[in-house]
Amino acid sequence: MIPITFSYFTYIEKKLKLLNNNIKFIYIFTYNLQMFSNLKTILLNNKLTIVPVIGLGGYFCTETVPPSHVAYSNLFGKISNSKLESGIHLKNPFAEFIKIPLLTTNLCLDIDVATKEGLNLSVQTNLIYRLDEDKTLPIYLKFKKNYDDIFIKPIIESKLRNLISSYEAKDLYNESTRLEIKEKMFQELTVSTDGFVVEHFLVNKIKLPHQLQQSIENKLKAEQENEQMAFIIDKEKKQITFSIEKEKLEAERKTIEANGIKAFVKN
Repeated sequence: MIPITFSYFTYIEKKLKLLNNNIKFIYIFTYNLQMFSNLKTILLNNKLTIVPVIGLGGYFCTETVPPSHVAYSNLFGKISNSKLESGIHLKNPFAEFIKIPLLTTNLCLDIDVATKEGLNLSVQTNLIYRLDEDKTLPIYLKFKKNYDDIFIKPIIESKLRNLISSYEAKDLYNESTRLEIKEKMFQELTVSTDGFVVEHFLVNKIKLPHQLQQSIENKLKAEQENEQMAFIIDKEKKQITFSIEKEKLEAERKTIEANGIKAFVKN
């Protein structure tokens, strides 16, 4: 007597699955054999049906891959490694084409981040990218067509939050800082997103809290006023110095002139 164990039940389950697949295959084969037998009878009895039948066969046995796409044949769950370019292709009537776009994608995100001092704010970004044609199959097998939500968005959010945390809120109001963030994010995403071609990363808007934004604007305004006042004071100092120098030179000129007149009178 064979002892009944967990592995025994697993073995029986595998055998039943295999038997089920074989029954499906026999059914499909028998159905197609009958269909082609009926088709042969129809063609022999009525020659006028040849053209429609050929057209129907062409419809089920060919498929078009759109421009800027690649495709892979999927037959009963087995995906072929052969990449199909744009155009019309012959196919098994029971196979389906998995079509993967190579078009450039613009992914817009609003990401909540925290600054160095712990202040929460929102950053609006755009990632412009496309799939690497040579790596479309591994990407599909790993993510299907949900790579935006599963892979791209989490990487952008993680990288940006980590980067913003090294800046103070007042620095983010500076255009040069935004350009620096943009360049660093582009470099990090290019390295981290294998299988994707990053074309551009844009920082469109940084939404600061209203009170902070008002405070920064007031501070910048005060700094501008101080710089303007310093410029005016410096200008006035220069004017005063110029006036003093001018008066000094005028006094020296008068002294020289007086001495010259005095010497002339004595002679």
